[in-house]
Amino acid sequence: TTQTGSTTNTSKNTNRVGASYDLTKQITVFAGSGESSKMPIGSSFAPGVVAVPEESKQNEVGVKFNSAYGLTGVISFFDLTKKNAPMVGTTSNGLGGFFSVQEGIQESQGLDLDLIWKVSNAWTNLLAYTNQQAKYKVDKSYAGKQLFLVPEETLRIATRYEFKRGAYSGLGLGFGLTYRSELPGDFNNTFFTPSVTTYDAQASYQLDKTSTVRLFVNNLFDKQYVEPMAYLNGGRVMPAFGRTIMANLTLKF
Repeated sequence: TTQTGSTTNTSKNTNRVGASYDLTKQITVFAGSGESSKMPIGSSFAPGVVAVPEESKQNEVGVKFNSAYGLTGVISFFDLTKKNAPMVGTTSNGLGGFFSVQEGIQESQGLDLDLIWKVSNAWTNLLAYTNQQAKYKVDKSYAGKQLFLVPEETLRIATRYEFKRGAYSGLGLGFGLTYRSELPGDFNNTFFTPSVTTYDAQASYQLDKTSTVRLFVNNLFDKQYVEPMAYLNGGRVMPAFGRTIMANLTLKF
């Protein structure tokens, strides 16, 4: 990394490798490893401090499968390590919580599960689940703490039905729920906001071959809850969005 004035020039080669093997026509195993690098954006560093690239490496192994009953899925185990991720400084490193620092290592290990069950051409169900242990490592301020704003568990379950014929042909209806476990309220994990489950609904109608209107309702039952604020080292909470209704019209030419 070199810096001249306020300009920083950085270059780095990153590697990615992967392989898969078909055990049967329905089951495939896979493994992969990849690196990435990016400059931190949106962080403020103390005068004279030169930002360095964030670096991450992820290893993953898993299984893909499909069945004759319309069920397809992926189960994978991952190990992600990130270095030089910016975090707000503390009084212990002399920055008083105003400037960002790039120190320590963040690690996350866990599993991802994604299932899609296509009962028929009209009815589709999905389930997505993640369980992870995400912590700061080798960090003089936060070692062993759970990553700020990262839940241990997330779950998404949804179903959608599309009418293909009859009086309701062109109509699609969907319903889903989203769950996340408790969230650390700050880098030091001095408090956690509670776990929460919210529900949503969708409807769409294909007016003709070129136009579709869609309606989305998030937080369907207007659940009141709070989330940690991401600013100034956390330690504060803010109300989450209540019931939100959106609509759009898609035109194809």
